[in-house]
Amino acid sequence: MIKVSIQDVYPLAVEIAEARHNQKKNYKTHKPLSDNYEVVGVLGELVFSLIIQQHMDIDLKKEGDDGFDFAKSNIKTSEEHKARHLIEFKDKQFFGYYYFVIVNLQNKYGFVKGYIHSKEFREKAQLIDFGYGERLALELTHLHEWTPKKPLVLNNIYNHD
Repeated sequence: MIKVSIQDVYPLAVEIAEARHNQKKNYKTHKPLSDNYEVVGVLGELVFSLIIQQHMDIDLKKEGDDGFDFAKSNIKTSEEHKARHLIEFKDKQFFGYYYFVIVNLQNKYGFVKGYIHSKEFREKAQLIDFGYGERLALELTHLHEWTPKKPLVLNNIYNHD
């Protein structure tokens, strides 16, 4: 497991999260599940992008990102003390890989817990209602360990100084 510091990208995450929240706040489908849901999600994408050394797409899209945060990949994120399940809408059509990222907001780090292909996710997930409607939920023990294929050189690709 590779822990990545989110200290330097945290201000960028807040900026992106506020823009995304403001864009979606009047949508019928907009259901914030926690106070910092958007920052946590953006930080997950940033952690993944720092590990693979590829910029995340920060453009605001009216219709969303079609489920893909990166090529063939959807990043799911939770805070470390809340991470129990990978959760997805039961009717979402997605064919690719889910990568589950855990972030620690207090100590400012994140890491990829694991990954799973959407087909395997649907086969193993259970329908659970956590208080906001039934969702597909998979215990994190079903995730596969992930190791980046390239030699790891962690540069802050978002540092423009």
